[in-house]
Amino acid sequence: MIKEIQYCIDGKGKKVSVIIPFKDWETITKQNTKLQAKLNFITGINEALAEVKQARKTGQVLPTLAEFINENRS
Repeated sequence: MIKEIQYCIDGKGKKVSVIIPFKDWETITKQNTKLQAKLNFITGINEALAEVKQARKTGQVLPTLAEFINENRS
């Protein structure tokens, strides 16, 4: 957890920025990167499932997983 937080305020006393130790910033950045990758993965799965659902409704034939993988290797 962040132990030392400093706030920068404007002339009206409104907080406008935060200063934290660099080590804490690195930790936050790493966590954010991991969470972003997880979000992208889950979003991709959801989009793929929606595509399959739509294809089933319209009778569209989708490639098998093996065909899909081989298609993307070329």
